[in-house]
Amino acid sequence: MQAGVESVAYINKWQRIQLVRELGLNTEESILIAPGKAMSKTDIAFIASDGEYSLRTFDSSDNGVHPHYPVISQERLLEELPLLRCRGYSCIVAKCINPKDAEFAACAYKRGRSFTIEICDGPVTVRAITHDHNITRTISTGLLQGTNCGDRRIDEAIRVMRGTKLDEVIFEFSWYAKQVGWMPANLIFWEATGAEEKGKINYE
Repeated sequence: MQAGVESVAYINKWQRIQLVRELGLNTEESILIAPGKAMSKTDIAFIASDGEYSLRTFDSSDNGVHPHYPVISQERLLEELPLLRCRGYSCIVAKCINPKDAEFAACAYKRGRSFTIEICDGPVTVRAITHDHNITRTISTGLLQGTNCGDRRIDEAIRVMRGTKLDEVIFEFSWYAKQVGWMPANLIFWEATGAEEKGKINYE
């Protein structure tokens, strides 16, 4: 997947999460459980380790709105997994990061050193932007501008994104009131998405 760091072709939801990790950014701790494949001992141990999880799904088309549980109990997760997998869904099971602790979610389109960032303030997931088109503010930065948007949290996100090798790409991220993720921090990135999907946000 290293070649993808230089130029992102189409990749599915799980691969977009793994790309974030490959770039050395903070993201969720998660496993992929594919349809038609037995769960491994590692998968079973992961699901047995906590009382609550997050569950995201995608199918072979990776388009449209798929079942999503920002917070799901271990008991219900074990009930839903076989049903979802029978319907052809791949399931991404993550350590629970509760959106009630989020200060905002955002989608940022990076072109060179310039950014257009759409933000939904409040305790929400990125779906508030990508699916519900709920945007409370938009920030644009020019080529020569530094990271001084008047919001230190956005400034920090821009600094981190500018440090990656990806271009013509969308980053989905959130800022949490407490540290979360596999590299515990307030800033967490969910996906890095190739230019072919940049129509998800408005940009110039």
